[in-house]
Amino acid sequence: MPEFIPESMPMLQWFLVVCGAIFSPGPNNAASMNKAILGGYRGAFPFILGGAIGFFLVVILCALFNYALEGIIPSVKKYLAFLGALYMVWMALKPFLFKKKHKNIDSDALRKQDKELFAIGFLMQFINPKVILYGLSLMSAMVLPYVNSIYPLLFICLIWSLLSFASMNCWALGGALFQRFFAKHELGVNIFMGAILLYCAVSILSI
Repeated sequence: MPEFIPESMPMLQWFLVVCGAIFSPGPNNAASMNKAILGGYRGAFPFILGGAIGFFLVVILCALFNYALEGIIPSVKKYLAFLGALYMVWMALKPFLFKKKHKNIDSDALRKQDKELFAIGFLMQFINPKVILYGLSLMSAMVLPYVNSIYPLLFICLIWSLLSFASMNCWALGGALFQRFFAKHELGVNIFMGAILLYCAVSILSI
């Protein structure tokens, strides 16, 4: 453990709680896998990168404005939940509403697509109440009582975000590795992934 992290902080317990929450099925992981199934790992990576950077900013905000956010979040939680759930439902229904077109994409179009996916991954963190409430609760219970300076706080937020990045990569790689199988059984996979995404939508609304 770095010297600037207080020994009194329950770092091991924090790490286990974070890993349990981050690597379990959820909106970020399901969306990453869905993007990889549709466009391969390379197609999912901008979304993952945007999600990890957005997550980093969210947990920092949860730390810096912990007490203020505790008062603000209850009043806007239902709106955040609605937006997050709406995006999950859109991803679940998209394969059934639009036929996938196979076409050559030039480099300019690919860069534009990457920017769009990065922005979606980034902004998704700010409309996901699960991430915000999870960040608030863990910050207030296991981090802020022990850390009272900026450098250890930034270090913890960085480790937290890297774990989120690793989790989304694992789910995306799973989708990419089995992409041929998924393509062969497209209807069944779309139904299965749609069910997971709809479950995530319901879980967001029930928070």
